[in-house]
Amino acid sequence: MNYLFILLIFQQLSYFEFVEYPEEQIAGDTFLVKIVAFESNGDTCWYFNDIANLATTKDGRYRSVFIYPNQVYFQRGVATQKVVVTLAETLSLIAYVPSRPEIMGRTQTIEFYPNYPKKLIILSPAETLAAGSSFGKISSFPFSIKAGENFSFRVYITDNWFNPTNTTGETVYFKSTDSFASLPAETPFLANESLVFNCNLKTAEKKKIYVLSKTGNLTTDSTEIIVLPNVYNKILLILPGEEIRKGDTTTLTFLKPGKRNLPNPQYVKEPFLVKVYICDTFYNPTNCEGETIKLFSDYSFSYSPDFIAINDSGSFLCSFDSTGENQTIWAKGKYKETYRSKLNILSKTKFFEIFKPDTLLAGKEGEIEVICLDTNQKPIPFHKVIYKVIKGNGQVSDTLDYTDEFGVSRVKFLCQYPNFNEVDTILIKSDEKEEKIGIYIEAKDTTIFKGRIIGFPNPTGIETDSIILMYYLPKACDINLFIYDPFGNIILEKKIRRDEMGAQSGVNYFIWNCKDKNNKKVPNGLYNIRITGISHTKKIFDNTYRILVVW
Repeated sequence: MNYLFILLIFQQLSYFEFVEYPEEQIAGDTFLVKIVAFESNGDTCWYFNDIANLATTKDGRYRSVFIYPNQVYFQRGVATQKVVVTLAETLSLIAYVPSRPEIMGRTQTIEFYPNYPKKLIILSPAETLAAGSSFGKISSFPFSIKAGENFSFRVYITDNWFNPTNTTGETVYFKSTDSFASLPAETPFLANESLVFNCNLKTAEKKKIYVLSKTGNLTTDSTEIIVLPNVYNKILLILPGEEIRKGDTTTLTFLKPGKRNLPNPQYVKEPFLVKVYICDTFYNPTNCEGETIKLFSDYSFSYSPDFIAINDSGSFLCSFDSTGENQTIWAKGKYKETYRSKLNILSKTKFFEIFKPDTLLAGKEGEIEVICLDTNQKPIPFHKVIYKVIKGNGQVSDTLDYTDEFGVSRVKFLCQYPNFNEVDTILIKSDEKEEKIGIYIEAKDTTIFKGRIIGFPNPTGIETDSIILMYYLPKACDINLFIYDPFGNIILEKKIRRDEMGAQSGVNYFIWNCKDKNNKKVPNGLYNIRITGISHTKKIFDNTYRILVVW
């Protein structure tokens, strides 16, 4: 029954008529339309309470791109609706029934004008302007060019819906993600809807162009432009540490065109990798069939292979025979050659000549002399040498030293308090070269290893106001130290816990400053010192020593 009623309505509904609409309008601004549904006899179709679609004459069939909302609701045959048209052109509005598009109505032509300038848009040769849309442009295919080749693009100043506006007094300027691009100069818009500019990009990558206005704070960017390398025109040699700088327009060779970063120093007779690239005019890697490359230098060097046949890039292993700064190297092909690259060749320690004492008396200073030699057995001046005592109680005067102008490094070595039969091991390192040496330390008085106490200087007080007491413990234990005056009174008592300094396994020492427990200097006289060592309940050390104090 309802279906029949709706069918009856559409059979009697004949057409729509726009009874209220503007003759002129700004695109993007809201305006009011009033539409009435009529029967074929011209009477209002008051029983029509349904939906009709809205479109413009610039929309495609059954599409509503440039108007919204795109539907109106009729009540008792009349629809009143605020709408927006986004396209700035001369056009008509259309209302129609979706299921029966022959039931429709159309306005007279309305002139829609652009709104205020709000946006910039840039179009590549592969793009067309989509005025009245929210996206602004349509691309038929990705746009690509070859590096250095000129192309044109068009710039519009538009409203929010990408309708071109006539703008006077606005100036635009250009930037690019390609730092080597050739871009137009600042250009004013002189009542033109658009301007065409020429430019070229140099770097063979995906790049963009930016357009900015000077007064209106407008900005936009292009879609990505695919920049392809051009034809073979140059060879580029890349050393370790260097990188290709594609798109480079530099011509002065001392500025290292086509490269960024300084080359890393290399070492005498150590092979390093050299890469060679076939490039276009702007150092973009490209290809070329049948090119053969060899290396050259003004200095003695070697490389392998002898030559390479390359289409795009290839590598050599190269080494220089002697040290020196700014040693040259370049590559040459059948058609082109590189400019001369320069790098520093340094020495690296490969061998040591070491002079040192085999035996050294405890407390006596000795000298270690090291000569650093490179792979050619030549001394290396002003080179870093590291010393480290890895076994024993000795010390070196400098853990870090540098060779002199003759390639010689000298440090002092001293062991004051050795263990019994101690051999100190010293690690010497320069670059990747390491070597260990041993020095036997001879004790001043071997009676210390028989459980006796040794003190020096004795007598004390004449040249120094303290005395060093040395004693040997077969293992770590708690120590009790007592100092008696000439009358047998204890004037100082010291307890040292096990494994603390003075209570460790091996040779220990204790320094007495010739003061009593009240920190007062003791008078002249003969003083007795007793040291006992206890491990648990067992006494493992017990001995006395006499000291003469003379002020």
